[in-house]
Amino acid sequence: MRAAEGGECAADQGKFVAYHDAVYARQRSTGFTDSILYDAADEAGLDMDVFRACYDNRQHAAAVQASFEEGRALGVIATPWVIVNGVHLDFTQLTVETFLDYVRRLLPADAAAGGGS
Repeated sequence: MRAAEGGECAADQGKFVAYHDAVYARQRSTGFTDSILYDAADEAGLDMDVFRACYDNRQHAAAVQASFEEGRALGVIATPWVIVNGVHLDFTQLTVETFLDYVRRLLPADAAAGGGS
């Protein structure tokens, strides 16, 4: 969950995607240490003083925990995971095209055809 907290801190600086990419380039089976997350933040070009203050003070811990609990309550058991109109799709088991086919079938007919508001 610390990587998610770091992601929120990076988002505060408008650099979530760069941080995300740097973190996952360092992914290991042992998880993410603070050192790995600091290195990723530095590589992503974050202001390290601002990042460290946010991360070390766990500024986003409550929001990340709340999101985790919401996912658990909805039945999410892995990431990435998508819920469309109440239907759970384990994205780890789908190709992008299969996912899009599911979504098209779940959307109302006018929305799937590009209509609606």
